[in-house]
Amino acid sequence: MGFIHTYYTPVQMTGVFFMKKFTAVLLSALLCFSLLGCSNEEKKVTTSSTTAISSTVYESSEKAEEKETEAEKRETTEKKKVTSTSVKSETADKASTSSTVASTTEKSTAKKQAVSSATKASTTKKQTTTSSSITCTVTVECKSILNNMDKLKAGHESYVPADGYIINNCNVTVSNGDTAYDAVKAACDTKGVYLNVTNSSYGKYIAGFNNIDEKDCGSQSGWLYNVNGSYPSKSCSKYILSNGDNVVFTYTCK
Repeated sequence: MGFIHTYYTPVQMTGVFFMKKFTAVLLSALLCFSLLGCSNEEKKVTTSSTTAISSTVYESSEKAEEKETEAEKRETTEKKKVTSTSVKSETADKASTSSTVASTTEKSTAKKQAVSSATKASTTKKQTTTSSSITCTVTVECKSILNNMDKLKAGHESYVPADGYIINNCNVTVSNGDTAYDAVKAACDTKGVYLNVTNSSYGKYIAGFNNIDEKDCGSQSGWLYNVNGSYPSKSCSKYILSNGDNVVFTYTCK
């Protein structure tokens, strides 16, 4: 079998050449588009991968920041607890110190008071031991009668001293704890003055000195006594004297 040869004219040859060239250009274009599509797909995949990685990194970073924030919060809370505990401890220490100081002060004060009381008791005891007696001054006067002689009981004029003093500033020594009656009796014994005494439920009552008795110069006349200028509301036998007291008996005319 023989080969069949096809023969083209120059014009046909030119058309065939251009067709082949066009076909090659078209194939090249298609190949480029295909490559571009693959490249775009790769870019999309790469972009998606990058986005996913970025998202993962961001999420990890957020989680790390959250963990760090929680850790900081826990650390801050622990610090606050430690600070609170320290403050409480310091407050307790201060309270304990204040309590100790107060206790020490109270003990010191109690000790001082005890020492002071012991000292006073010792001093009082010494005074009592060394001072078994006291000295007082006694005066008995009836000067008010001098201005009321017309009222005086008849026959008693001779018992009234010219100056009105039956006993004037007589110093007497009596026992510690003695009464105003004890002092005036001691003075009367010293001066030789007659003392008219009666007993009552209130104690001893002095009705008269040197024969000048109650009601001798008026229906309500009688004797009153005072100690250091003050008139006690008790019997002279109930009034306890102190060293240096001044006892005065005065006659009143009424």
